[in-house]
Amino acid sequence: MADDENICNKADGVEGNSIQNSSNPERNSDLDTSTVPSSIIAHNVTEIQNKETDPNEGDKVDKLTSSQEEDSIKTEIQASSSNASKPKIVLQRHPSASVEPRTLSKVNCNEKIILCVDHSATMFDSQFKRTIQSIKQSSVFHKMIGAIQQFVLTKSHIDKRHEFSLIMMNDDTQLITDFSNQGSEVLFVLQDIANDSQSHMDDSLEISKDFDLSNLFDLISRHFSLPPRPQSAMIPPPYTIRVIFVYGRSHGKLSFCNKQAFSKLTANPYFFVDSIYIHEEPDESNNVTDIFSCICELDTDGSSYILEVGLDGSMSALYNAFAKLLAHPLQRQKQIGNFDFIISE
Repeated sequence: MADDENICNKADGVEGNSIQNSSNPERNSDLDTSTVPSSIIAHNVTEIQNKETDPNEGDKVDKLTSSQEEDSIKTEIQASSSNASKPKIVLQRHPSASVEPRTLSKVNCNEKIILCVDHSATMFDSQFKRTIQSIKQSSVFHKMIGAIQQFVLTKSHIDKRHEFSLIMMNDDTQLITDFSNQGSEVLFVLQDIANDSQSHMDDSLEISKDFDLSNLFDLISRHFSLPPRPQSAMIPPPYTIRVIFVYGRSHGKLSFCNKQAFSKLTANPYFFVDSIYIHEEPDESNNVTDIFSCICELDTDGSSYILEVGLDGSMSALYNAFAKLLAHPLQRQKQIGNFDFIISE
């Protein structure tokens, strides 16, 4: 029995020592390593020594990071300097001194809107650069249809008396639909033209050429009657006519050979011309500045809205432009900054 107790006490002592050693890290470091192979110890010691004796490794990483940062900074400086070297293209125009401000009745009368849409190949070849990846890439013409759809439906919701007509502009002008207060019919025809033009684009459409505005206003003068002038300026007219000129060519020339029909139309105080110009970023390779100057001449009395949309931006700018045209021309204020346009930064 005494031998059994001694064996048990020795076992308890060994177990207690092992527990104490495991709980004391200082003792663990002094454990006997005689049973560990010398090759493993030598490998670990060499690895530790290499880490401790290579002080340049951190410097190499720091130098690599700093060099990458310097390269990125240089790239940013070069990009900013190149952008800064490009002069800002500013187009300024001033109202005619001979034009007196008109006093018209501010009444929401029936509005007849003529949608004059550019139907050239440029409208189908061009795309907005800043388009969300989740949105399918499509041509400017198809994006424009969506903006016109919102415009027409919103105007019809505001007043069902408003009427719409459609004119397509390519080498020449063509009247597609006469005035109708059924905006959905005009949209259906416009969408059908877009689908047909896309499938036969190579055969039916030409690359951007010159366009003469005289053909457009001659067509309008022949087919549409101007509203009669009331005896008093405070008496509202039976209706107003507004042309929304949507042009999307950045090359070629926009000319005005004969202004006789245009002068006759604009002499009526209830005839208005608004414009939306969709263009490339202006530079020496295109005629954006000259085309925009010609479009500005369509405003004879400062009552027009002239808006520009750059292809280097997003399609939301096109929707915003049409949204700014929702107000009735007799009730809206003059365009802010109407005689100082910045078309590129």
